[in-house]
Amino acid sequence: MAARSLTEVFILMRNNAVQSRHIFSEQADDRVALVNKDIELGTANSAVNKLPPEWVDGVEEIQYEISRVTQKIKEVAALHDKHLNRPTMDDSLDEEKVIEIMTQDITQVICF
Repeated sequence: MAARSLTEVFILMRNNAVQSRHIFSEQADDRVALVNKDIELGTANSAVNKLPPEWVDGVEEIQYEISRVTQKIKEVAALHDKHLNRPTMDDSLDEEKVIEIMTQDITQVICF
């Protein structure tokens, strides 16, 4: 098995990282740097900055879907427990079909 010395590559990358830290540490504050840059470019718009980002709507939709999936999972778990802990051992295909349908519903919500 051939081995390659990576010492020189490591030293080069380490030196580059140290130089990058020094460059970025010269900036006082990221927010100040960004605001000043927007003002210089003339792109600072206070009305746009007060609106929430577009992804906030997506987060709310995802939270709603997660709460629906969580409730369905609890229902499926209850059906599983009921199906497995019956005192009689008769096969009830109706319960199994309901469990299968609910599982498919959960899968569809998660995948799509």
